[in-house]
Amino acid sequence: MLSLNTPALDFGWEGFHPVGRSLIIADLQPHSLGGHFGIWLNRMVREALKHFDGLAVYVADELSVPDLTSLDAEDREKISIFQIPGIYQSKRFVGDILGVISAHHGARNPDAAGAPLFLMWAQQYIERDLIFPPQKSWLPWRKPISFGSPWGSLTSVSSVAHGASNVPPMEQRIHEELTANPQCEAVFLWDEFAVQKYGAKYLYLPDVEPIESDADWRMPQDGAITVGSVGQLWGHRSMNLLAEILDQESALQGYTAGVLRPESYSPAATDLLEKRGVRFRCEEGFVEDDRELNRRLRQMDAFVIDSRSYKCPSGLGIRAMAMGRPLVAIDTPSWAASLIREEGVGVFWKEGEGALAQKLCAWYFSGGADRSIKAGNRLSDQRCLEKACAEMFGRLKKRSESISTQA
Repeated sequence: MLSLNTPALDFGWEGFHPVGRSLIIADLQPHSLGGHFGIWLNRMVREALKHFDGLAVYVADELSVPDLTSLDAEDREKISIFQIPGIYQSKRFVGDILGVISAHHGARNPDAAGAPLFLMWAQQYIERDLIFPPQKSWLPWRKPISFGSPWGSLTSVSSVAHGASNVPPMEQRIHEELTANPQCEAVFLWDEFAVQKYGAKYLYLPDVEPIESDADWRMPQDGAITVGSVGQLWGHRSMNLLAEILDQESALQGYTAGVLRPESYSPAATDLLEKRGVRFRCEEGFVEDDRELNRRLRQMDAFVIDSRSYKCPSGLGIRAMAMGRPLVAIDTPSWAASLIREEGVGVFWKEGEGALAQKLCAWYFSGGADRSIKAGNRLSDQRCLEKACAEMFGRLKKRSESISTQA
């Protein structure tokens, strides 16, 4: 069993003494870049403060520490932050992350022992047995710490829910563990389809984005339509499909902006980047400013999501929809394809068809922009986010209070 004095835990702020029931928030994403992941940690901290007297926040790196500057002094005093450097690389944590965090919190705050935990970004930790221990531990001389407190999570099971042909093992295991685990009270999903399919512990959490309208935008009628993507430019998210589209649809132009991930690109995507010019533009680099992200989104007339390999919801796709832009995807099981089929927020591209420009124009003149704006705003509803958080944290608080009464 790991000692609470292990140097792997860097105990941050001191003086955390919750008056009543406390909540542990563990943000285990080791490569947040301080962007989208950091925004969600800040939101969860603010929502949890409405329901608990104290928060203990454990973060896996220095990039995703919550920004407390907008909180008043009274709320800031309710929060303690602890860093857990190198947790993803450490084999010592097999099956013990939840137990170590819970034990550390209870040791510092005896009155808060058994506090509920809200776990963020759990996927890769479940896959590597860093949360749920394997059936037969490869460390036979150790017994995994048992985590018996109530808990909830923010995660993804989109590939499982949409019946994708290739389901990542971590998503399959998430679905099995979280639905079967009696201590798990609720799971947040951005994918509305998945929540409707599975119900029970799954709660729909809108991916609230800083959206802006673009009333002056019109689909170009001269055929100079620009398709592209913004954000983390992974091959499986957008770049590989964009390269295929531009190769076959000679009337279209391409645009991308964000962080390049060349190691994930197909030969066609690599070739596209090397030959960038008038027909294809690329703005490289990560930006945190939402106004700059929205400016980049305005550079394109359609937002590409490779629904063959990226099944999950897209926050930037929601922003694009709220600006009246269509999604371009392939008709396969995925979040994007479901929205296109059910709400008409974009069009499907078919290899060899060569008619994407005409499809996009027809979509626009059929009122597609209005449909996308409506869907984008619905998927980014702050009131629904607050309602979902109230349900999640209400369940955790009720269960923890019940445990305390029994004890």
